[in-house]
Amino acid sequence: MSVSLLPSLLPFALAVAGAGLAGLVGRLLGRAELGDRLAGLGIVLGLGAGWLWLGGPAVPTIAADWAIAAGALATAGGVVADALRLGRGPRLLALGLGAVAGGWVMAVAGGVAAGLSAPTALLAWGLTAAAWIGVLLRLEGRGASAPVAVLAAALGLGGVAWALDNAPVMGLAPVLICALLGWVLWSGLRRLAFSATACAASAGFTVALATAMALDMPGALPALAVGGLCLFADGTAARLVPPRRRKVPRHRLLVHAGLSLAPLPIALALALIAAGMPAH
Repeated sequence: MSVSLLPSLLPFALAVAGAGLAGLVGRLLGRAELGDRLAGLGIVLGLGAGWLWLGGPAVPTIAADWAIAAGALATAGGVVADALRLGRGPRLLALGLGAVAGGWVMAVAGGVAAGLSAPTALLAWGLTAAAWIGVLLRLEGRGASAPVAVLAAALGLGGVAWALDNAPVMGLAPVLICALLGWVLWSGLRRLAFSATACAASAGFTVALATAMALDMPGALPALAVGGLCLFADGTAARLVPPRRRKVPRHRLLVHAGLSLAPLPIALALALIAAGMPAH
């Protein structure tokens, strides 16, 4: 898979169009709020189109291809939560079930594609599902800070893939970033909340692609773990913003964005070190 400009512009445009289409359909059906909540499906549309443009599923299917299926399956949990307007507890349960299902696809189907034995794949399923649910719990209900954290995580994922020369993820990471940017643009213009659908889609595809790279290259795990620290920057950002400016959202977001990017150079350095290690 090669990286070119069009596979990055296409998911951006389709993510915006998909988010807008969800809102339009919701309004035509008299359920404008639901349409806005389902705008996160634009991420699925944008990433899926970019993936197909890059060639779609390989033969035989590789772990990165299973990541697309796993992310889409996990997104279904968010769609159910938004469609049924579930309260926090049931909403988290729906997101968690989607993560467990997506983790199964990644660890079992993707793990077998990566050459794992059945027992090891089952162990990977448990670890993947736990990490996936942890990311969802970290992002759900975080408001405007959540898209910043996910974008930083996707950027770090792309950097680690580049350092380790993992071609499948290196090709898909820019597509994911552009799809996320498309949704962020639309949600910013429409002042949309970070719905369960958006949470499930953005976290799902990011975690699934990170899992795909870890399955292909276990040496990537330390770099991916350090890159994941970007998800925990919001608390520190809140404390660093001067009290007189805490009521101005853009100040906190700027500080949060800077702190979210801080772990990425360390993650990149770890990936470069891992890339230089001899294979065993």
